[in-house]
Amino acid sequence: MPATVKVTLKAKPKADGTHSVLIRITKDRTPKYHTTGVYIAKSHWNKAATYEKKNWIKTGNGNHGQYNHRLDLDVGGFIALALITEHLSAEELITLFVDLKKKLQAVYVEPRQLTDLYRRLQEEPEEPEACFLQLFKREIERLEKAGQSRTARRRSSMYDKLHEYAGGRLPMSRLTHDYMLDYVTHLQTMKRPNAPETINKELQVFSGIAKLAMKRGDLPYAQNPFPMQVKGRGKKKVTLDREQLEAFLAVETKEDQRVMRNAQKVFHMQYLLFGARIGDVLELKWDGVKDTHVEYTMRKGSDGQLGNGKRMRVRRNAEIDKILELYPQSTPHGYVFPFLSHEDAKLPLAQLLERIESCTALINRNLKDLAKLAGIGANISTHVARKTFGNHANQELGDLYKVKELMGHESIRTTERNYMDSMRQEEFDAAAEVVYGKVKHG
Repeated sequence: MPATVKVTLKAKPKADGTHSVLIRITKDRTPKYHTTGVYIAKSHWNKAATYEKKNWIKTGNGNHGQYNHRLDLDVGGFIALALITEHLSAEELITLFVDLKKKLQAVYVEPRQLTDLYRRLQEEPEEPEACFLQLFKREIERLEKAGQSRTARRRSSMYDKLHEYAGGRLPMSRLTHDYMLDYVTHLQTMKRPNAPETINKELQVFSGIAKLAMKRGDLPYAQNPFPMQVKGRGKKKVTLDREQLEAFLAVETKEDQRVMRNAQKVFHMQYLLFGARIGDVLELKWDGVKDTHVEYTMRKGSDGQLGNGKRMRVRRNAEIDKILELYPQSTPHGYVFPFLSHEDAKLPLAQLLERIESCTALINRNLKDLAKLAGIGANISTHVARKTFGNHANQELGDLYKVKELMGHESIRTTERNYMDSMRQEEFDAAAEVVYGKVKHG
C-alpha cells in the first residue's frame, strides 16, 4: 500500500514566531515529516485546506501564491514517487525525494521530473552516498579497538538514539542545520526529555564526526550542521568552604555503615592528595605509601590512558596517617582502600575502569547521604573533593601556577578556567575594602 501524503503545520514556533510547514508521509501507520522550507505565521495557515484546492496558505500572506505552488509540486512529487516505490518506508521515501531534488538542483520540480530521474537512476545506479551513521559506527569501533570501551559505550548510546530517529540511515545530504534542530527538539520532547547538558555533549560528538566527514570530502564544509548549542541552566560547580568540609568530615558513621565510612575517607584522601581524582585514590596501593610521602601516577580522563605521566608526591601528614591507620596493609601491591580487590588488579584495563566506575557510583551515593547528615544541601560527589582543594589552594596561595602544579593540570588554561573567577572576585573584594575603608561616614 503506497504512503499517504499531507501538508501540516509544525505546532512549535521558531524564535521569530513563525511556524514551519511540513509534509507528513505516513506508511504502515508510521508518520515521518519533511521540512519544506516554508515558514509562515500561524494566522496564515488554512486548517481546512485540501490538495485539490491547493490553498494551504491564506491570501493574507504576501507569498501565498508562490508557497502554495511550491507545496503543490512537493506533495505531487511525493505522491508520484510513493506510487512507484511501495517497498520504501516513509523515511526512505523522504530521503529519496530530497536526493532527487538535490540532483535536479531546483526548488520547483515537477513530479514527472522526479519519477523520470528515479527510473533513470534505477537503470544506471550510482555509488551509494556516504552515510553519517556508518561513519559514526566506524568511529565507535575504533574506540573499542583502542581499549576505550567506556567512551565507546557512551558513543553507542548516542548512536542508538540518532539511528532510531533517522530510521536507520542518514545520508550526508540530509545532515543539515534544520535536521539537527528538529532532532534536538525530539530529544527535548521525548517521554524522558534529555537535559541541555546531555544534548550539548551529543552535539559536540556529532560535530567531531561531521568534521571527520568534511576532511574525507563526504560532507561540504558549507553544510556544517552543528553551529548550535542548547541553552539551559547547566550544572552549578559545587565546592565546600572550610566550615562545610569540617562538618562533612566530622560526621560519625555507625558500625554497620562501613561503606559510608570508607566513602568519607576516600573523599578526605582525595582532598589531602592535592585534589586527586577518584580513580587515582581507588588505585592507590601500599607500595605507593612511602616513609615520608604518598606517591601515585595520574591517569588522564575516563579512558584510562596515562596522561602527562606526572608522578605525584605528597608529603605525609597527621591527617593522611590517621586515614592509613584505619586500613591494615595486606601486601605491598594491595590496594589501600577496600573498594578494589586483588582480583581486580588482574583485569584488563577496560574492565578495571568499569569496576572503578561502579565503585565511584557507590561512593557518590554514600557521599550524598553523608552530606545530608552534615546538613549540607550541596550535591556532593567525589569530584567535589578535587574542586574544593583547588579553591582552598587558590585562596591560600593566590598563585594559579602553583595550583596548576599541585593539581597536575597539563595546561594553565585548565586552572584559569576553573579558578580564575574566584581569584578575581577576592581581589575585587580586597580592593573595595581598601578604597571604601578610607571613606569616613558621618
